[in-house]
Amino acid sequence: MSASKYNNSFRFLQTPGEATLLLLFVILFLPSSFMIRHPENRVGFNLSTLMWQVLFFREGYIELRLTPLAIAALQYIFLKYLLVFQIYRYGKGLTTRRRIYILAIMSELQWPLMWELLLVLEGVNILNYPAFLIPIPLALLVCVAIMKPPPKRESEQMWLETDAKS
Repeated sequence: MSASKYNNSFRFLQTPGEATLLLLFVILFLPSSFMIRHPENRVGFNLSTLMWQVLFFREGYIELRLTPLAIAALQYIFLKYLLVFQIYRYGKGLTTRRRIYILAIMSELQWPLMWELLLVLEGVNILNYPAFLIPIPLALLVCVAIMKPPPKRESEQMWLETDAKS
């Protein structure tokens, strides 16, 4: 299918498939959270995505771990996958920009809120818990960037109008 058959609502991308793949890449491989650990923990802080984690130890070394959170933690991240689907629908003209923004905000907050809820259900006092999970809203920023409407083109002046002005 040619790009002209789609809703021309993406600024830089031509088809809904391109926007979907870009957002899926961002969700799976770019950092989505930053965790600061308790001073007594060996790990000082970590940077996480759904596919890998970088652990920064207090002893001064760094460790890279591959993590299958894209599948294993589906109950905590299913809104991110729903966001990818909605971006595709937006490109086809089947959903609105407002719904995408609401879903993007909810998907960014889902992991930290579910993490805190599990701690509360386990009886942990979250105000004294020795770690803080801070979301990095890259998926939200990418959604805003790719859904920004293309600039309106001003009509070009006719050659007669340019000659008359000179």
